[in-house]
Amino acid sequence: MRRNAPVVLNELPRLLCISILITMLGFCAFAQETTGSITGTVIDPSGAAIPDAKIEISGPSMVRAITASTDGTGTYNAGSIPAGTSTR
Repeated sequence: MRRNAPVVLNELPRLLCISILITMLGFCAFAQETTGSITGTVIDPSGAAIPDAKIEISGPSMVRAITASTDGTGTYNAGSIPAGTSTR
């Protein structure tokens, strides 16, 4: 007479699949971003770039304003801006 395998061994493939699924869902949760960035170029009315211009970004979801400066080509990049509405 043959004995049945313990219940734990019968459920092992199912438990393994559930464990892998839970692990993968955890990695997906860490992929969510709560900040963004704003990139742009400051130009004068004639279309010429303005180097060393100061940019201030603020909004209701921000504790304090974020500042950035343009480079030699008039381009700026402000990062780590919280998600929500902001003004430049």
